[in-house]
Amino acid sequence: MLQGIQSFHNVAEGIIWPIFIFMIFSSIESVALLIVISSIATIIFTYIIGKIKKDKRNQMMIIGSALVAVLWILRLVIENEIFYYASVFFIGLAYILISLPLDSVLFEEGEAKDALAASAYRNTFSMFPRIFFYGFLFIMLDIFDISFISATVSMVLFLMFVYFFGVFKDPKIKNI
Repeated sequence: MLQGIQSFHNVAEGIIWPIFIFMIFSSIESVALLIVISSIATIIFTYIIGKIKKDKRNQMMIIGSALVAVLWILRLVIENEIFYYASVFFIGLAYILISLPLDSVLFEEGEAKDALAASAYRNTFSMFPRIFFYGFLFIMLDIFDISFISATVSMVLFLMFVYFFGVFKDPKIKNI
């Protein structure tokens, strides 16, 4: 389920945001710069965050989803070229806080039960919500604001779901 909520952000960040940047700056170099920035952020932050203890995974996901939601809100109100690129770097950090713990849960469950079923569930929950996302964008005329708001709402839902229900079964972690 969390994969489905997360997929709204993935589509907005990975597809709609580069199109938005391309339309604003009118150059393919601007989109290429996004890829370079996000790759550097991912390499740095994956190494750093990979050293955090497993009992902090729920907290990491809550912090990460809150940061991503705030950055999407800021993207809606701040119109600045430097901020657009800086936000890609900081979303790279925040997204690693979400994806590493979530993927580790899937890996652990797949290892304990059935790896193929875990992968199938992950892909289904990741792809199915995109039908609604793209359908809604197709109906709307202002695709950028709607997709950015959808990404913000998805991260707020993600944060609330992890905060109230948790992802990990360890009783010590439940009370964040």
